[in-house]
Amino acid sequence: MITEVQSAAEAVDIGRMFLAESGLPMQLSERSEAVWDELMASGKGAIFVARANGPGTKIVGALGALIHPDIIDGKLTATEFFWFVDPAWRSLGVGKALLSKFEAWGQSRLAERFIVSRLLAVESASVEKLYHQFGYLPLETHYIKEIPRCQ
Repeated sequence: MITEVQSAAEAVDIGRMFLAESGLPMQLSERSEAVWDELMASGKGAIFVARANGPGTKIVGALGALIHPDIIDGKLTATEFFWFVDPAWRSLGVGKALLSKFEAWGQSRLAERFIVSRLLAVESASVEKLYHQFGYLPLETHYIKEIPRCQ
């Protein structure tokens, strides 16, 4: 069963697993929790989780989403910002359930467009197959560059 968390702190452990596997040069910070909490409180963001055996058990998957107007055409857009399933729980329908919950959430907020992504460091064939099953088409590749700042 997929549920929406009330605080980003609930999803920190699965977030760390995501970052470790993704290869992204980032770390979770207290600020990221605060940003997600602000987005969730405003209704513009949501974090959905899948638990191993119901409420209160280990989180085995998560998806974070935002709803916003597209900056090009103004269409209300639901964007997935992170999506991760514990490797031990892959191919068991957890990803499909998270994606379905994301779409239902966006539709309930009248989204006209949905955007999802796939990290290059994560096995792609099954993710791409799932996206195609849901009607998504590949559009672009993103690049990232971190700029160190003096503290």
